[in-house]
Amino acid sequence: MSISNTKNTTIIAFFLLLQLSVFQLEAQENILKFNHLTVNNGLPQNSVHAIAKDKYGFIWFGTWGGACRYDGYSFKVFRANDNDPTAFADNMIEAIVTDKLKNIWIKTGEPDCLYRYSYENENFKRFSTKNVAPYILNLITKPKAAENNKYKFTFSGSGLKQLNKITGKETLYQVNYNDPFSISDSSIFMSYIDDADNLWIGTRKGGVNQANLNIKPFNYYHADSPGNGLISNEVRAICKDKNGRMWIGSEEMGGTIIENTSQGNKYSYFNNKTFIDNRRVRSLYCDKLGFMWIGTKGGLDKYDPHTKTFKHYAADKQKSGSITSPIIFSILEDSYGILWIGTYSGLAKYDRTNDKFVYVPQPITGGVQIRVIMEDRQKNLWIATEDKGLTKLTRTADKPGEFKSVRYMHIAGKDDSLISNRLYSLAEDNAGMIWIATNLGLSRINPKDNTVKNFFIKDGLPDEIIMGLLFDGKESIWISHKKGLTRMNTRTFELQNFNINDGLQSNEFNQNACFKDGTGEMFFGGQNGLNSFFPNNIHVDKNKPQIVFTQLNVMNQELHVGTKVNDRVILEKSLLSTKEIILSWWDRTFSIEFAALHYANPQGNKYKYKLEGINNQWIFTDASMRTASYSHLPSGTYTFKVYGSNGDGVWSDKPATLRIIILPPWWLSWWAIALYIAIGGFVVLFVYKYISARIEFSKNEAIHKSKLEFFTGISHEFRTPLTLIIDPLEKLISGKLDNDTVKQYHTMMHRNAKQLLLLINQLLDFRKLESGHLTLNMQQSDIIAFVKTAAASFESKAKDREIHFLIESTVSSLITRFDTAKMNMVLNNLLSNAFKFTPDQGEIVINIDILNAENQMVVIKVHDTGVGISDEEQEKVFNLFYQSEHSTSQQEGSGVGLALTKELIQLHDGEIVLESKVGLGTTFTVFLPVSGDQEVPKIGFSPEVLPVQEESVLTESAQLLDSSAELPLLLIVDDNADIRNYIAQNFSNEYRIIIATNGSEGFLKATETIPDIVVSDVMMPVMNGFELCRELKSDERTSHIPVILLTSRQSDESKTEGYETGADAYVTKPFNSNVLLAQIRNLLNQRQRLRELFSQGSDIEIKKIAINVTDEAFLNKVILHIHENLEDEEFNINVLSELLNMSRSQFYRKIKALTNQSLLDFVTTIRMNKALEYLMSGDYNISETAYKVGYSMSSNFTRTFTRHFGVSPSKYIESIRK
Repeated sequence: MSISNTKNTTIIAFFLLLQLSVFQLEAQENILKFNHLTVNNGLPQNSVHAIAKDKYGFIWFGTWGGACRYDGYSFKVFRANDNDPTAFADNMIEAIVTDKLKNIWIKTGEPDCLYRYSYENENFKRFSTKNVAPYILNLITKPKAAENNKYKFTFSGSGLKQLNKITGKETLYQVNYNDPFSISDSSIFMSYIDDADNLWIGTRKGGVNQANLNIKPFNYYHADSPGNGLISNEVRAICKDKNGRMWIGSEEMGGTIIENTSQGNKYSYFNNKTFIDNRRVRSLYCDKLGFMWIGTKGGLDKYDPHTKTFKHYAADKQKSGSITSPIIFSILEDSYGILWIGTYSGLAKYDRTNDKFVYVPQPITGGVQIRVIMEDRQKNLWIATEDKGLTKLTRTADKPGEFKSVRYMHIAGKDDSLISNRLYSLAEDNAGMIWIATNLGLSRINPKDNTVKNFFIKDGLPDEIIMGLLFDGKESIWISHKKGLTRMNTRTFELQNFNINDGLQSNEFNQNACFKDGTGEMFFGGQNGLNSFFPNNIHVDKNKPQIVFTQLNVMNQELHVGTKVNDRVILEKSLLSTKEIILSWWDRTFSIEFAALHYANPQGNKYKYKLEGINNQWIFTDASMRTASYSHLPSGTYTFKVYGSNGDGVWSDKPATLRIIILPPWWLSWWAIALYIAIGGFVVLFVYKYISARIEFSKNEAIHKSKLEFFTGISHEFRTPLTLIIDPLEKLISGKLDNDTVKQYHTMMHRNAKQLLLLINQLLDFRKLESGHLTLNMQQSDIIAFVKTAAASFESKAKDREIHFLIESTVSSLITRFDTAKMNMVLNNLLSNAFKFTPDQGEIVINIDILNAENQMVVIKVHDTGVGISDEEQEKVFNLFYQSEHSTSQQEGSGVGLALTKELIQLHDGEIVLESKVGLGTTFTVFLPVSGDQEVPKIGFSPEVLPVQEESVLTESAQLLDSSAELPLLLIVDDNADIRNYIAQNFSNEYRIIIATNGSEGFLKATETIPDIVVSDVMMPVMNGFELCRELKSDERTSHIPVILLTSRQSDESKTEGYETGADAYVTKPFNSNVLLAQIRNLLNQRQRLRELFSQGSDIEIKKIAINVTDEAFLNKVILHIHENLEDEEFNINVLSELLNMSRSQFYRKIKALTNQSLLDFVTTIRMNKALEYLMSGDYNISETAYKVGYSMSSNFTRTFTRHFGVSPSKYIESIRK
């Protein structure tokens, strides 16, 4: 390692000894620091003659400008007023004392009288000295010297003398205008020590001086005069050598060496003019061999205590073994004797053998600007950087010279990372926690799990710019910052803050300018010198402050006793004597000021307050925010509470409390509320009667609606069979039917007559049930055979709809007593319901079983695979008149069947239970008691499929009853086979017939076959007639097809709904087949006339031949496609069909139905009409016109034009010109 600026050893030793021998001083003593209160702070006058403390803790001052009361922050002044009998007559206050009852007595320049202060009224009462107790007069005429157990203070015109009664040492305090904390005036009138050991001094011209006698034992070192004290007040580095000398590095002037001798402290100095090469000292470290290493902004220096010489290591980036940066921030010797150097350009370690430096790679250290190096108890190295966070270096077990590194960084948005990457200082506590000082707060790392905890101002820190950290070896971490010094308990995180008033050099400390020696003494350097102390000697001020309310403002007006707000007095007596205030609704904006009467460090006092009834949590604040404000609070009773602490964090035992009552407005007063209650009662009564009437009305409406639906259902149930009775009868009467048809009609009429009889009997039975006149005709019978016989009547319907219909029974026969007629009705209703809700190709199963219990029961289950019934509907299905809205058939029943079924089963002492899941199906379970003496034979489970019993009905019509393609195609859609077949049979001579059993099937067949007309029932399964009509009219393929709706509904609403869906005709049941036939003919004739009009070739408007807007849009779209492709000779029908997304056959039938033309003729008509338009314009000749309408040869065009219009193009042009 190269050495530069090496001094001659002999010369250096000489100068060093000279320095150490010349400057010999006594240790700097702790002296009182005075705070000054003058007219600039609110004191009425700077000449202070009297001081006292009242019973609340306020300090009173008497001046030549009146008396004033001080709370640590502001003054309340009392002056003479000739117009106020409760005020002084003279402003010259000569004395203020307190009697045994803590009353304040004031002596003014007025002779033979005293004034006593009234705490309650905040004014004074004048007393003649004759009426004042003698001891009070003695207090005024013979004031005592200010003294406590330790000190006694006397004064004169030359200053303040302090006598230490323990040591006998005297200290004289005089004004020093260069020291802001000296006494402000050497001419003193008054001294006073309060019960908290605060010394108060009244001066002639300097106002009030205050100092706390319980000085914290902070030793203070600073630059007093040349050669006396530190070389500079700005301390940057601190260290103690093996001889016990303190080395203090400064920012601009080098350093100071302090040697403690029996004669006092000896000061010597080193700088760039004497021993080192740069005066800006940033780090100091004494290694195990006793060498003092000095890091500056000009390189590294080493002091050898044996030879008393300095050696300089210059920075040289180009030279191997040199340090690469002249700025040295940190120096540390680890447990292995390795000296580590933290520089501006990285981390280096010193090779003692070769006197060289080796740099550690940056990826390991994590940064280049190494601010702090620390070794923990586990011998890990912690490297703090300027802006790259913190790195922990751990030696590998097999290679102690190599390290593993762990990085700790600030990550934005992550609360469990470091607060900042800019680090200033490090410390380790007894638990192995690593504490990190940053520019944004304090962080703590637990190396065991790498968790991070952060501390901010909100956690009690006075400042977030943390400068230095030292651990006291017990349980406290000492934190220096820009606002003083803080002691934090590492276990409870309790804080104790210190500032300049406690004896600190200033409130501002420097980065990592801290050191703890082997004795436990701590040193912190700042902007105005150095403090040293033993942590065990720093005791907490245990004086608990008294909390008082100092000011009340209402509606932004400061209140005094008797002050009126809105013509109303709020404070009848002083705020100090008031426990409760009452505010009107109009005065509910207010603020309360409070103070902790602790004067050692008023600015360090803390507060917490809350308004019970509004705030559940305490609000913490400091001396700068001692006012709580509230506005527009609701009426009610609140309690305001505030606690205060002194500067050492000792809180008051009891809070100051004030009860606040906010009166309600007149509209919320008790009499207004009583009126509201009365009005509300009337309103409730009125609403109750109104709602009751509405409920009754709704019930009647519901009954009316149910009955209406009931009669509508009955109407449908009656009209359908009546249609199949009345119209066939009319045909039978005409006598024009053959024998086979007559027989079929008789059978159909008989079956529908029985259906009518069944409906009538159900209605009569239910009426008897309601009136209680229905009785059972009980007789013994085989219930198993009975169920099979009753089910047989549904086989035909099951076959028609391809429903798997079977019976499963665990017994072959069971004789019991029941009413066969009523049970037939029960089974008929249950099976009708099952078929109604089960789609085609579904399954319906009847299961019969016996429950072996004390009382035997026969169980009959009817299960279907229909749509199921929702939980909400299950509660209603047995109600009279209720009809499900979710039937697959969309066919409304009478609303009587299931209600009657339940009543009939209960008449048999039985029970019916419903189980259903939407989408899975429904099961009705009937429980009937077994009665009679017949023994019940048991057999194994044997499902029995019911045999199909043929019923004489009209033969199902074929899909095409007449093969003649010339006849119009009629689509019949009805779920009733008799209706379908009856219409088909009667109309088969004039129409080709196709049939469908429901709306969905009907729509599918309509799109496939494009019929000429559709006749549809309204009430059908899957899709009803209204929905079918709507679908047909909205589909381009079928929108032109006329639709006739058949229904039993005769109301105007039903007809309106039908026509709104696009129906062309609406026929009610029972209908006459001749009338229906006439309706069909009429609609088809209308369509035919329109088609013929278009096929004549004239250019008529599309909307005149279009049946509806859908057809009009369709034809316009077809014509548009043709116009867009007129000149394309390759454009043909297939291309046009693809453009319309229709099959050629569908397209053909659609155009044929609308225009009575083939597709080719239709396209030709469009082309010719367009050609006619071109020729009439006169802008095109025949050849050009032919080309524009898609003819490459004009001869072909002429031939087509002549055939279409009956005249050649040339003659047509000639006729135009004429």
